[in-house]
Amino acid sequence: MDALVLTNNSLDVDQALRASYSIPMCLPFQKNDNFTGRDRELAEIHEALHSPDTPLPGRRTVVLHGLGGIGKTQLAIQYAYIHQKDYTSVW
Repeated sequence: MDALVLTNNSLDVDQALRASYSIPMCLPFQKNDNFTGRDRELAEIHEALHSPDTPLPGRRTVVLHGLGGIGKTQLAIQYAYIHQKDYTSVW
């Protein structure tokens, strides 16, 4: 089973210990140049991972769920490619 994990280490509980490393993005998936739409979903994922209004600081997780074949993997891949520079690692 393939998995895509997005980790946002810029939101550490102790801001003094910010991550100062970078792991090159190496996804086992190619970017889908035919991906269109889903702008609302991409924005919601980004907001959930970066919202300052979230009560718990630290790492945040987004779960994509739904029936098979509706594009969850393609949505996650597109988000990873669009926002790869916002993260210290994407794997």
